Amino acid sequence: MFFRADNIEVEGVVINAFEVPFVMLRQIFNDFDITFFVHFWDARALWIVLTFFGFLCHAIPESKAQKCRDLFVKSNIVIKILIVLIVMQLVVQFQGESFQPFIYFQF
Repeated sequence: MFFRADNIEVEGVVINAFEVPFVMLRQIFNDFDITFFVHFWDARALWIVLTFFGFLCHAIPESKAQKCRDLFVKSNIVIKILIVLIVMQLVVQFQGESFQPFIYFQF
């Protein structure tokens, strides 16, 4: 937030770039409304589900994770191809989203 902030104008008042992140954080914590989540879910449902799934994967015990790896290695080539196709489809779908590039790649 601090690196990308530009001066903004809100209701005729110019807020300088240094204050913008603090204004944003103040709005997040003071003006939060749970109904905004519905709009976010509508726009990014797949992203939310995959992110939640990724967090859950970190909680899997190592023994279960190793069993999943072994199952994948022993699986039929058709299953592996289907998994690759699903991952490729997700990459293409997310590539179409308007992601902001990583800040350090802009130099």
